[in-house]
Amino acid sequence: MQYVAVMVWLLMVAGAAADQPGTGKRSPITEFFVEPVRVVWQSEQGVSDTQILLAPQPGQPLLESRLPPCVITTTPGSTGGVLLDFGREIQGHVRLSTPLNPGKEPVRARVRFGESASEAMADLGGQKNAGNDHAVRDQIVTLPWLGTQTIGPSGFRFVRIDAIDPDRPVRLTQVRAVLGIRDVPRLGSFRCSDERLNRIWEVGADTVHLCMQDYLWDGIKRDRLVWIGDMHPEVSTINAVFGFNDVAPASLDLTRDVTPLPKWMNGISSYSMWWVLIHEEMWMHHGDRNYLEAQQPYLAALLERLATLVGPDGREQIDGMRFLDWPSSPNQQGVTAGLQALLVMTLDAGTRLMTELGDDRVAGICRTAADRGRKVVPEANGSKSGAALVALAGMRDAQETADAVLLPGGSTGVSTFYGFYVLNALAKGGREKAALDLIRTYWGGMLDLGATTFWEDFDLAWTKNATRIDELVPEGRKDIHGDCGAYCYEGFRHSLCHGWASGPTAWLSRHVLGVSPAAPGFTTARIAPVLGDLDWAEGSYPTPQGPIRVRHERRQDGTIRSWVTAPEGVDIEAVGCTLMAAAGDGAAPGVMPMSLKCEWLEGPEGIGSREPRLSWIVTAPDADRGQRQSAYRILAASEPALLEPGRADRWDSGRVDSGETLGIAYAGKPLASGDRVCWKVMAWDRDDRESAWSEPAAFSLGLLEAADWKGRWIAARDQAPLHAEPRKLHLPPARQYRKPFATAKPVKRAVLHGTALGIVDWSIDGRRVSEDLFEPGWADYHRRVHARSHDVTGLLAAAGPHCLGATVADGWYAGYVGYGLLVGYGPHKTGRNIYGKTPAILCQLDIDYADGSRESIVTDPSWQVTDSGPTREADLLMGERYDARRELAGWDTPSASGDGGSASGDTSAWQAAVLAETNAAEQAPFFEPGLSREVRVGFVKPAEIVSYAAPPIRITQELAATRVTEWKPGIFIFDFGQNFAGVVQLKVTAAAGTEITLRHGEMLHSDGRLMTENLRKARATDTYVCKGGGVETWTPRFTYHGFQFVEVTGLPAGTLPPLDTVMGLVLHNDTPLVGRFACSDDLLTRFWQNTQWT
Repeated sequence: MQYVAVMVWLLMVAGAAADQPGTGKRSPITEFFVEPVRVVWQSEQGVSDTQILLAPQPGQPLLESRLPPCVITTTPGSTGGVLLDFGREIQGHVRLSTPLNPGKEPVRARVRFGESASEAMADLGGQKNAGNDHAVRDQIVTLPWLGTQTIGPSGFRFVRIDAIDPDRPVRLTQVRAVLGIRDVPRLGSFRCSDERLNRIWEVGADTVHLCMQDYLWDGIKRDRLVWIGDMHPEVSTINAVFGFNDVAPASLDLTRDVTPLPKWMNGISSYSMWWVLIHEEMWMHHGDRNYLEAQQPYLAALLERLATLVGPDGREQIDGMRFLDWPSSPNQQGVTAGLQALLVMTLDAGTRLMTELGDDRVAGICRTAADRGRKVVPEANGSKSGAALVALAGMRDAQETADAVLLPGGSTGVSTFYGFYVLNALAKGGREKAALDLIRTYWGGMLDLGATTFWEDFDLAWTKNATRIDELVPEGRKDIHGDCGAYCYEGFRHSLCHGWASGPTAWLSRHVLGVSPAAPGFTTARIAPVLGDLDWAEGSYPTPQGPIRVRHERRQDGTIRSWVTAPEGVDIEAVGCTLMAAAGDGAAPGVMPMSLKCEWLEGPEGIGSREPRLSWIVTAPDADRGQRQSAYRILAASEPALLEPGRADRWDSGRVDSGETLGIAYAGKPLASGDRVCWKVMAWDRDDRESAWSEPAAFSLGLLEAADWKGRWIAARDQAPLHAEPRKLHLPPARQYRKPFATAKPVKRAVLHGTALGIVDWSIDGRRVSEDLFEPGWADYHRRVHARSHDVTGLLAAAGPHCLGATVADGWYAGYVGYGLLVGYGPHKTGRNIYGKTPAILCQLDIDYADGSRESIVTDPSWQVTDSGPTREADLLMGERYDARRELAGWDTPSASGDGGSASGDTSAWQAAVLAETNAAEQAPFFEPGLSREVRVGFVKPAEIVSYAAPPIRITQELAATRVTEWKPGIFIFDFGQNFAGVVQLKVTAAAGTEITLRHGEMLHSDGRLMTENLRKARATDTYVCKGGGVETWTPRFTYHGFQFVEVTGLPAGTLPPLDTVMGLVLHNDTPLVGRFACSDDLLTRFWQNTQWT
C-alpha cells in the first residue's frame, strides 16, 4: 500500500509541475514510423490478406489501392483477430489506416498492446495481472470509414487487433507504430571481441533512450514516472552514450521542486541520497558550475538533514520508507547494511561537492558524520545489494566481499537495478572477469528470451521451461512474462523496458573501455581498461570537449596496449595499460608506427622466406592532420634484449628516406631454418621529427629445405581394402599417435615443425600445442603439403619425461570433399580418398638446450598408434562421432609407458607405427565429369613441403543460442539467430551410454522441422556418447558445418534443455576486422553485417 501511495503522490506533483497549455514549449520528442515485421498469430477464421500489413505502404489513406486490404471479421461464434510484431520495443502509438468503407457504418476494433506476445493476447485482470494502470493497453476504438486512427500511447512491441461487431469487418490498409523518442545522436560507442557484450551494450542504450521522454522515466509501459533512485544507472548510461542531455537536469529539478524538505524524494529516504550522488556524477562529467551553484541551497539543506541521521554511535537512523530495491526488501538486515553504506557514500559526495562550492561549514558537517558512520559496518546477511554498497563505500574489502558474498550463487540475488552496483563492486575488488560473466549470463539471459530492452526484474531461475517473449506460450510451458515477476511487478505488470536495468552499458564503457572523469568536466580523463577474457575493446566516450576514442588490445602476456585520441582540453591519465598513441594537451605530435606484421601476419611462426616482407601502419593524433611518414628505421635481433641501437645483431637498416610502410624486404644477416627474429621500427614524420620505437614484434622461420627435415612420414598399418561403395558412408576413426621422450637439461627454446596428409592436432604432455584448427591446411597433396611451426618452449619448461602426441583425421586428404559424393567423383565414385587412402604425419621437435646443445624428436617407426580412441568418426562434411567411454586416460602424457601402455595400464590398443610408403597402394577407377581413368590410391610423398601462408583457422567467437523449442517429443531445435560456419560445444549431464545427436541446418521448414535438403549429401551430424558421472563438455575438432539451427536428440522429452546446452563456436581464418559500418538505417547496417558474416 505504501508503494501505491508514493506513486499517486508523484503523479499528482508531476502533473502540478507540468507546463500549462498555451505556453508554447516545444516537445523534445520526435516521431518515427515503425512497420511490423511479422504476423505472429491470426485467428483460424475471419482473417484474410494479412500480407498487406507487412508490405511497404505510403502512409496516406487512398480512395483506391492496388492491393486488397486486410479484412478481420468476427462472427457470433468466432472472434477474428491478428497479432503483429514490430520487432523492437516502442514507446508511442499504433496507427491504423482504413480504406473506403462502402457502408459507412461505424466499425469498432479492439486494440491490445503488449511488451510480450502473450501480454498482447491477454485480457485485463486475471491471474496474470494485465492492466491499464500507467498506460492504456486494452481499448475499443471506432475506426474512420476512410482515414487513420491513432491509439496510445503505451510501451509495447506487439499489437493485437480484433473486430468487435459481428458482420462489421475491420478493413486495414496499413498498421504501423509511431515511435516517440528524443532524436539525439549517440556520441558514445562500444565494441569488443565478444558480440554478446556488444549487443548488451546496445540494448542498454536502447532501453534508456526510450525512457528519455519529456522527463527521464523509469519505464515506458508502467512507471512512466520520475523515480530519482532508479535514475542513477540511467544517468550513468546517458553520460556514456549521449553525453549531456537536458532530460537529466530537468528530472532532477522537477523532483527537487516538488519535494520541499524535510520530505524525501518519491517518499523514499534512499532516493534523496541518490539525488546527491547523481549531482556529483553530473558535476564530474559535465563540469557545469552554474548548474551546481543553482542546487546549492537545497543541496546544503538536504545534506545537513542527512548528517543528522548518523547517530552518536555512528549507526544510521533513517526514517521514511527504508528501501534499496525490491528483491532485497525481505532481508531487512541487508537493507540496513546498504542504507548505512549509502548514507556514508552520500555524505562523502556531499563533502566533495560542498568543498567545491566553497561551503566549508556544510562540508565539515558531512565529513564528520561520514567518518562517524564509516566506523559501523553492519553485516549484509547475504544481501548482494547491501554488500555491494558496503564495498563501494570502502567499509569492507571489495575483493573479500566479492568472493564471500557477490560471487557465490552466480546471479542469484542480483536485481536488474542493483546489479549495476554489484558489477561496480566486483570491479573494485578486481573481479572484472566475473563481472563480465555476470553480464553475459544475467543480462544476456534476457536477450536469449527475445528481449530488445532490459527488464524491470529478472531471475535466471524463471527461464526453465519458459517461452521467449516473441512466442505464444504452448500448453505445459511457462510464460516468462505473465507467469513471472514479484513484489510490485507480478505478471504482465512487469515492465520489459526499465531504465534502471541499463547498468551494464555504463559499466562496460567505464571499466572495459576504462574511461572516467578524473577531474570535473573531464578536463582530465582516466583511462584504466580491464579486458578480462576479451582480446580487444574499442569505442568512444562523450565529454564536454568532444568524444574520447580508445582501442585496447590484450598482449599474449596479459598486458594491455592502448590507443587513445582525446579532444583538445582533455589530459590523459593512463592506468594499467601502455599508451601507444594519444591526442590532447599532453600528446606528442607526429607519427607512431604500430601493428607490425611479417608476411602480412602478426607474429607468424614458421614462415617460408629468407627475405620476409615487413609492414606496419603509422598513426597520428587527430589534431595533427595530414601527417605522413617520411623515413623509417628497422632494427632486428636474435633476442629481445639485443633490440637496441648498436646492439641489434641481425639488422639495422639505418634511416631510410621513404614513406613506404608495406612489404619492406628483410635485408639483414642471412636467415636459416628455424631462426627467430625480433624487430621494431621507428619513423620520421613530414616535419622530420622522429617517433618513439614501436612495440617489438617477432617472427620465426620454418624448415626451408627438404634436407632440414630429419623425420620420416609415418602412418598406421592399413591393410583394409579401399572403400568402393558410394551408397554407403565410410567414416574411419581418428588415429592417435604418441612418442615418449625425456629432457635432461634446461630448455632454452623448443619448436615443433609438423605436417600431415590429413588433419592433425598436436599435443605435449596432455596439452594442445595450439588453438589452431584443421592443420596443416588443404593443398594439392601430390604436389605440396603445408607445414606449421609452433614454439613449445613453455610446454617443456620442466626437465624430465614428456610425451608428444598427435590425433589425425582424414580431412581433405582422404575424407569426403565438396560435391564429390553427389556427382560421383573420385575412386569408385565415392567422393573420398581423392588424394590418398591412409593419413600420415611428419614432424620434428627441435629442442635447444641452455648449454648450447640441440636434440630433435622426429617421426619414425618408434612411435605408437591406435585407432581405438574416442573419436569414432571424423569427417569435414559428414561430422564427428565421439564416444567418451573410450577415452584413453593419459595417452599423451609422461605417464604413458614406453611399451605403448596408457596411464591406465592398457597396452592392447597400441601398435607400432609404420613408414607411410610401406602401406600398399591399390589400383582403382577414378571418376570425374566426362572422364574415368585408372589410378593407384596410396601414399605419395609430396613433392615439396611449404609454409602455410594464411592466417590460421580458430574459434573467433562464441554465439549463445537465442531460443530452444521442442518440435516433437525429444526433438529440440536450438536457434542461434545467425547463420555461421563452425561447430557447437555440447554441455550435458547424462548416464553412461546416452547418445546425443546434433544435426545442423541453415533453415527450418514451415512446421518447425530442421531443413537439410540444401546440404545435398553432407550429413552435417555430430554425435556424442556420454561416459556418465557428472557434467560433460565436448567440442568437435575435425569437422565444421554451416548452420543457424541445431537439432538435438537424446535428451529427456517434455522439458526444454537450458540454452547453454549448446554454445555456437564460430570458425574461420583469424583475420581481425578492421573496417566497420553503422548508420541510422537498420536495414543498411544489417546488409553490411550480413556481408561480413558471409
